[in-house]
Amino acid sequence: MTKIFVLGDSRTGTTSIHRFLQVAGFKSIHFYFKESGVRQNNEAAQPVGEETEDNWVLLKRFIDTSGYDAFSDYPTRTFYQELIDEYPDAYFILTCRKDIETWQKSMKAFMGKFGFELNLPASSKAHLRVNEDIRKLAAERNVKLCEIDIDAPSSGNAVTLSKFLNLPDVVQLGRENASSSYDLRLWSARSTLYDLPDGDVVDYVEKSCAPHKGMLSEYGWVFLANDSSDYLQYLFGQKSWSDEDKAHALSTLKTRRETLKEQNIVYRKYVIPEKSAVYTQFMPKVFSRLEVSNERPAQLVSDSNVDGFSYPAEMLRDASSHGLLYFKGDSHANWLGAYFIYHHIIETMNADVRPPRIKPAAWLRNLQPKMIGYAGDLATQLSPEHQRVVAGTWRPISFEKIFEYTIQFTLPPGARKAKPVDVPQLYLDHLGERPTFRFKHPNSNLPRAVIFRDSTADWLIELLAEHFSESLFIWHKGQVYEDIIEREKPDVVLHIMAERFFVQYRAFPPFAKLLPPDAPPTTYPEQGGATASRSAPVAAGAALPQAQSEGSAGQGQPGRRRRRSWRQLLRSPFS
Repeated sequence: MTKIFVLGDSRTGTTSIHRFLQVAGFKSIHFYFKESGVRQNNEAAQPVGEETEDNWVLLKRFIDTSGYDAFSDYPTRTFYQELIDEYPDAYFILTCRKDIETWQKSMKAFMGKFGFELNLPASSKAHLRVNEDIRKLAAERNVKLCEIDIDAPSSGNAVTLSKFLNLPDVVQLGRENASSSYDLRLWSARSTLYDLPDGDVVDYVEKSCAPHKGMLSEYGWVFLANDSSDYLQYLFGQKSWSDEDKAHALSTLKTRRETLKEQNIVYRKYVIPEKSAVYTQFMPKVFSRLEVSNERPAQLVSDSNVDGFSYPAEMLRDASSHGLLYFKGDSHANWLGAYFIYHHIIETMNADVRPPRIKPAAWLRNLQPKMIGYAGDLATQLSPEHQRVVAGTWRPISFEKIFEYTIQFTLPPGARKAKPVDVPQLYLDHLGERPTFRFKHPNSNLPRAVIFRDSTADWLIELLAEHFSESLFIWHKGQVYEDIIEREKPDVVLHIMAERFFVQYRAFPPFAKLLPPDAPPTTYPEQGGATASRSAPVAAGAALPQAQSEGSAGQGQPGRRRRRSWRQLLRSPFS
């Protein structure tokens, strides 16, 4: 691909152009001394001789081998002559301010905030000289040069840049890295990480992060972006289900509930809210001007009062006053959040299951707390640019290789009555690499259950298993497998999935089949069969989800259970 070089000086909008190029789909890098190995310098006191030549060799090697399409800010500007000579077919963009006084004012404001010494007369002289040299050399070499006055209206500059780069559509241009966006009184040092005065905020921010799925906010949280379900577009109302989509989803849920009810099986569907639906206030500040849509699929179905359907977003928002319920750097609920979700599942399920076959939910004080270090599935997917923010700006409060520390709540060993047992190899052969778990509880009066789940249930498994005489946890891919239900003959079927995947329910069938029609009967070792090996306790070697840990543990005392407020639940023991 033809290269793009942004030759503008500091404080001329190079970050805005870099972000523009990202949104346009180019792989762009900004201020990349570390990545390229080029030794840092400045044009007012530019080194000459061998060091400059070595730097050029390093820069050219990086340009040719890094995989980036676009290069902005330093060291790009330092080597404008070499770049114009070496890449005559490239696109060159020169950013500038409306006059030298505006540039000087911006330099003083920005450098002053960070305590940098600035020789403004020498820097101004070099700034004007290099800009004029770029114009002259570009004209002599007849290369493609576009000059952008960053102080001009962004809408006009967006049109100019889009035409210059032969883009099929006009791409949005934000106003990034302005001196006013820095506030060193804040831990983030930024009043905003994304700045788009007008336009499509969701599209701009997601494309700014692309192809990465981690979206860093000024509050140190990382949210999901660029997922296959376009969840942010549904969250903020840019996409919505049609009436037909809604009717199909409602029909699917109703058919499941009624079909299984005819077999004396309780079916309950749980859609676990996305972190951005519960902690919207910690998303990037640019989203604060948008309203969360009540037409997003899970909320839409919840408002339809479908029997057996639960979307506990409001419950989690209420419970969030008792502590963080989601990992800051991960898309999932943490252990405290998982506890509230677990308690909600058990209370709503028990309302459907006739006593005495029910067991009340555990109380939080009876769980074992332990300090845990967690990297996070989203924190590991931040762009290099945002990784530098975390490692640099937040260095005093960041951890090496660990994004955050939080408290893990688990059942103490003595409270774990449900024991893992083998999963039939027949199931494992058709479920792929995702872990499958099966448990057996000594209390045979408890109901049997099949739980179709995804990763949102990772921290629920050991808690839920305590409520069933036998339980099978299957990674479901969004489906409910009727042949598994027929073979397992459960009393309860729970279906747990992430909210973003529920978007696809507009096309899901009520039931699917996992096994081929000629599959042999399911047999378990304790039933006299030999389908599964006894060498591994669960899932032919799979283990329950684990996390790095350090810290201490504690345990509460048992007591009598009744319906309580969230504050009472946090104090109450296991029933």
